[in-house]
Amino acid sequence: MKTTLWMVGLFLFAVLGCDDDPANNANNVNNANNVNNINNINNANNQIIVEPDDPGPADITVFVDATEPEFAISPLIYGMNMGGSDMLPKTGIPFWRIGGNRWTAYNWENNASNAGSDWYYQNDAYLGGGTTPGEAAAARMRLALADGETHVMVTLAMAGRVAADFDGPADGAGTDADSDRFKDACPGKPDAFTYPPDLNDDCVYQDEFAHWLLGEFSTVSGRIAFSLDNEPDLWADTHSEIHPDAATYAEVGAKSVALAAAVRQVAPAAEIYGYAGYGYYGFVSLSGAPDAGVHGDFIDYFLQVFAQAEIDHGTRLLDVLDVHWYPEARGGGERITSDSDGDAICTARMQAPRSLWDPGYVEDSWITNDVLGGPIMLLPWFSSRIAANYPGTGISISEYYYGGGAHISGGIAQADVLGIYGRQGVHAANLWHLGETDDAYILAAFDMFLDFDGNGARFGDRGLVVQVSDTETFSAYAAKREGIDYETTLVLINKRDVPVTVSIRARDYHQFAFGRVWQLGPEIPAPAEVETFQLSGTNAGIITLPATTVTTLVLMPPL
Repeated sequence: MKTTLWMVGLFLFAVLGCDDDPANNANNVNNANNVNNINNINNANNQIIVEPDDPGPADITVFVDATEPEFAISPLIYGMNMGGSDMLPKTGIPFWRIGGNRWTAYNWENNASNAGSDWYYQNDAYLGGGTTPGEAAAARMRLALADGETHVMVTLAMAGRVAADFDGPADGAGTDADSDRFKDACPGKPDAFTYPPDLNDDCVYQDEFAHWLLGEFSTVSGRIAFSLDNEPDLWADTHSEIHPDAATYAEVGAKSVALAAAVRQVAPAAEIYGYAGYGYYGFVSLSGAPDAGVHGDFIDYFLQVFAQAEIDHGTRLLDVLDVHWYPEARGGGERITSDSDGDAICTARMQAPRSLWDPGYVEDSWITNDVLGGPIMLLPWFSSRIAANYPGTGISISEYYYGGGAHISGGIAQADVLGIYGRQGVHAANLWHLGETDDAYILAAFDMFLDFDGNGARFGDRGLVVQVSDTETFSAYAAKREGIDYETTLVLINKRDVPVTVSIRARDYHQFAFGRVWQLGPEIPAPAEVETFQLSGTNAGIITLPATTVTTLVLMPPL
């Protein structure tokens, strides 16, 4: 039946005509571009609601309602962090971040950087770029921006000092911080910008760096964002060679505003992200900062500082609140971010995404056991802090990782996280690779949203309301793509170690006839198209999903 339907579709496609643009053809998985014909079939122009039938009992029920208000899904949530200047771990990623520990002490004037505690506090040429000022960042940007749609975020130095030489290890205790092995890094230059920059002036100016990058990439400047350094809550640990004392609320707030104001002067339209905090202890106390007891939770303080800065400067200086999230959840006594694939840790890994939103889920971690005594609900917590302190600020998670890159549990967790980010209104997110695997299952989970047919078919940016009968062992997300109202795409995640039957019901303005199905399972870390889903009633049917799988289901109109 699958072959017959598809051959009929191809015949109609040839008769009705097609779009000559290969990109448009790739995005239209049913290859039926005669929108007026399909809309007439379904009477969607008259907004006639198609009520779904009841297909009968099943283990799981999923109800998708396209008649409820849609919500926007930001394409930037499918982002990753860049490695070396010659490496993109995956093509088709819409948002790349140039960041991490190396960029806190990056000197754009000579491309020197410091490894911090990651490698003997060493000054060297690790980031590349040769002798061309700014080239370590520019080379990565050329690679990331080459496809014409991708966005990129560049980290700017804010801790106060950057590497001056390539001469190897420095003193991690901070005794070299004031030596000529490092130069001051300043947010704003009082004089005119020059390129090449003056190597003998007082500072390595960050606004001059941002200005040069925007000029170098002037044709795509609208796709360039800037980050206010990296993990200031860990400067005294990771970068004690330049910042031996623990950062304070007051210091991070003042430095962030100063750098953001300087960047805004040269990049009035660019998004500015901060504070790139390392984790939960940082969010609530800036990792035990000396003035934490005076100001309460650091997230509140940081947002309040920028709310006041907007009043003082007459413009918004912070667009996106940025944090890092490496789950502390454990299974079988081991943190889920590892490569391990035992039963206990895999179960915990697949459940861990629920801590992003679920008031009924309490993970096994020091956060829940020793601090909260209950659920984390990370994203609602951030949203409430933003609403209370600086409304209109977006949420970004520019580093995260759930482990299990060589196991289906890692793919399931990653797919669930991407669905949650979209549903909860996250503005941007960037995966950071940990461990020793090639992350094949994690990368395949991205494909289930970005390229499930191998020809560029995507999940969609118009999120739909979905009701699921069991949110513990099953997740479901739904969306429509812009201009393709007559299709609905679902991502269905079965976390159980047994097959399940799933009742699909779709209330819509269009009638569906069948569904194309792609699955990611334990055997092969890549989407594979499987048997066509046949509806048993109006916009309804029952599908059987194998154990521990991610399924992308595209509901299609009559051919």
